[in-house]
Amino acid sequence: MYDGVKKIQKEFPLVFGGENKIPVVLVGDGWLGLVRELCRRLMPLIEDTDGVQPVEIREEHGSMVISLSGSRPVVDLVDEIEGKSSETCWVCGYEGRVRFDLTHPRPYCDKHYIDTIDKQLAKKVIRFPDPIT
Repeated sequence: MYDGVKKIQKEFPLVFGGENKIPVVLVGDGWLGLVRELCRRLMPLIEDTDGVQPVEIREEHGSMVISLSGSRPVVDLVDEIEGKSSETCWVCGYEGRVRFDLTHPRPYCDKHYIDTIDKQLAKKVIRFPDPIT
């Protein structure tokens, strides 16, 4: 994950405040395409204004959370990318959906959902819903 973030930072240094600044991007590899799309689409908006700078890009409750300030077009772009994240596999970037039956709800495609269940069963950390009584 970290290598992918460093590549994006080198590709879009203006978005992250320069190549030497350590970005706070805490997302799975499958979401790096969305981070790259965000940066690519932010560039014209940054060049037309005083700029924006992501404070943090992370996952919360199965969706990407992007903390930054900017104009209305920036806010609309952030909303769009955050919306796409809940339908994008955390691991591979293919179409997925948030799986709430896991210990940490994240969007997964079917393959990575099954892989995650297998890992959680092996660790005995998977939770099952309480039976309806």
